Amino acid sequence: AATVTSPMGATIPSDAGKVKFSARADVPADASILLLRNGEVVAWRSGGMIEHETSRPGSYRVEVMDPRAPGTPQIPWVLSNPVFWSGPHSAPSAPAPGPVSSSPSPLPDGEWHTETSSGSRGSVSTDNAVVRFTYELAAGDPASQFAALVHDLRQPPEFSTIAFRASAAQPARVSTQLRYAQDGQRRWRRSFYVDQNEREVRIPVVRLRAAEGAGQPPSSSRATSLLLVIDLTNARPGARGRLNVSDVRLEE
Repeated sequence: AATVTSPMGATIPSDAGKVKFSARADVPADASILLLRNGEVVAWRSGGMIEHETSRPGSYRVEVMDPRAPGTPQIPWVLSNPVFWSGPHSAPSAPAPGPVSSSPSPLPDGEWHTETSSGSRGSVSTDNAVVRFTYELAAGDPASQFAALVHDLRQPPEFSTIAFRASAAQPARVSTQLRYAQDGQRRWRRSFYVDQNEREVRIPVVRLRAAEGAGQPPSSSRATSLLLVIDLTNARPGARGRLNVSDVRLEE
């Protein structure tokens, strides 16, 4: 095994069977530190310290995000040089393993429900582990219409990524949201595109943006609800459709 702490980049011996990345930085109290593999967030922690052990080769780097940083998406406050790990030369053609979740999904079947604005409608059913959400926004003048597929979370372990498979009866943009009851029901969100072709959706928590105000979300372990929302940000009054969701995971 190898431990990587260099801020200037490095190359890990190809025969290392497992690598532990460790990063520390003096950061503002509300900043977050991320570890990325091939450009995708694989670990995230609040504060200025992160450790992550892995057996997956790739190109790794660290980013520090400050909630006051400009840009959409926000510009990283600190960006490290990459650390390269090519993996064992004895098996160069082996396919990279898929995303790994170190804890089972806390989202069992049968616990989804709906929330809607006045005059809007939503219903949910489960068929062969696929959650089917049918919605219709209230027609008329814009009045903050919405329909949401909701799953309440029961003190989940801290996670860095929301992952699931999704398709829809017609093309749409859907808002993935985390809601925090302890923080005045504030929500953090990020939208994704969906159509008739089922696809894997992966949303790093650190990429969520506040629905009202600014800042980054609190620790994901404090989130009380996961929502998939159709609203007037990406739809019109009277919009209707069906969203299909399966294999929902909260990955560390």
